[in-house]
Amino acid sequence: MSENILDSYKTLITAVQVIENSVKRLAVVLSEDKHVLGTLTDGDIRRCLLRGCTLDTLVTDAMNHSPVVAYVNASDSSLRNLLDKNNIRSLPLVDLNDCYVRTLSLIHI
Repeated sequence: MSENILDSYKTLITAVQVIENSVKRLAVVLSEDKHVLGTLTDGDIRRCLLRGCTLDTLVTDAMNHSPVVAYVNASDSSLRNLLDKNNIRSLPLVDLNDCYVRTLSLIHI
């Protein structure tokens, strides 16, 4: 599994470490059944801290609850269009059961 995934019960300090160690600069928060619950960037963490959160706050309090995701079988051109349209560099890819497969980064297409 990918190095940039987090369980929903993890804290922001763990998220900071995951994001810092990932070239994708994005953490994907998964449910127990591997569905994408949200995504988390360093900007999401900063905004949460400005609202009064601490590094012990759960990632679910800071994550984007409506992330952009795509199916793993999508064409490269549609993936690039999705990234451009949403002004993002990375996004989670899911299978036909909506289970997380991997994170796509703009530098990989």
